[in-house]
Amino acid sequence: MCSTGKREKLMSKISVIIPCYNAEKYIKKCFDGLEKQIFKEFDVIVIDDFSTDNSLNILYKIKQKSKLKIKVIEMKQNVGPGEARNVGIKASDSEYLAFCDSDDYYEENFLYCLYNKAVEQSADVVMCNSKLKLQNGSFRNNSYTNIFKLYNTKSDYIALSRTSLCYLLLRRNLFEDLPIPSLRNGEDMAIIPLLLAKAKIITHIDNALYVYCVRKESASVSVSANSFWDLLKCQQIIEKSWNKEYQEALQFIGIKNVLYSAVLIGIKAKVNTKVIKDTIRKFEREHNKWYLNSYIKTLDFRHRFFLKTIKYRCLVLTKAYVFLHSLLMK
Repeated sequence: MCSTGKREKLMSKISVIIPCYNAEKYIKKCFDGLEKQIFKEFDVIVIDDFSTDNSLNILYKIKQKSKLKIKVIEMKQNVGPGEARNVGIKASDSEYLAFCDSDDYYEENFLYCLYNKAVEQSADVVMCNSKLKLQNGSFRNNSYTNIFKLYNTKSDYIALSRTSLCYLLLRRNLFEDLPIPSLRNGEDMAIIPLLLAKAKIITHIDNALYVYCVRKESASVSVSANSFWDLLKCQQIIEKSWNKEYQEALQFIGIKNVLYSAVLIGIKAKVNTKVIKDTIRKFEREHNKWYLNSYIKTLDFRHRFFLKTIKYRCLVLTKAYVFLHSLLMK
C-alpha cells in the first residue's frame, strides 16, 4: 500500500470525469467510492449522456445529499463516452484529471496515491493497476505495471501503456488541442498513445486501485461489427497524428489494435472473412516484418500464439483461438 503520511501536502485539485448513460443500477456505488476517498481536494463532473432510465434523477439526489463538489451536465442527445468526456474536460479548471466509468468505482486511496506520485515526480501521467470484480462477486487482480520495472523509457510507456483512461491520472493541459475521438469503442486506445507522446514525465504505481466491474452488457465484453470498424479507426487516428518518433512503439500499438483486437473481435462478430484478410494484408504492407517488433516478447503466450497464426496465415487456428477465447469470457 502507498503511504498516507503526508496528506497535508495535497492541496491541488483533481477533476473526476464520469460519463453516465443508463447507469441507474450502478451510479450510487460509483459515488460511494468517491465519498470514501482519503484525498478530499477534488471535484466531480458527471455528464449524463441523454439517459433514458432514472440516472439523471439519481444524480441530482446524490448531489443534493453529498458533501462532494459535484457538477451535473445534461446532454441534449446521446453522444457517446468520448464526446461526453470532452464536455467534462472543458468544464474543468483543475490541474489534473481522473476518469471513472459510471458502473465501476475507485478504491479509497486511488486519488491520494496517484496524486502523491504525480507531485513527487512532477509527472504529467501516472498509471496504476486495476482489479476485476467478476459477475459472481469475486475479485481478480489485473496487474500490469510491473512490466515497467524492466521497460521504463518513454517509448516503453507508450508501447505498453494501460488502454483505459480510468487507470490514469493526467495533467489537464495534455488535452489541449487533443480531444478524445468520438468512437463508440476504442476511444481510450486512440487517445492514450497521443497523450503519452505529448507528456514529458510518465510514471506508475503498482497498486490495484481501480475496480472494473465485469458485466455482460459492458462495451468491452459485448462485440459487434461496429467494434471492429472502430478499432481500425482508432489506429488510423493514432497514425494520422503521430510524429516521426517512437516508430517501434507505434507499430506495436498497431499490432495490438489491428492484428490482435480488431481481428479477434471481427471473427467473433462474424465480419466477412475477406474483409478480415484484407485488413491483415493492409497492415502487413504498411508494417513490413511486423513480427520482428521487439515489444512482442512482452506479450503472454496466448497473445503470441494468436499473432503467430496471423503471421503464418493459419486462419483455422486463428478461429479456434477465438472460439476458446469466447468460452473463457463467459
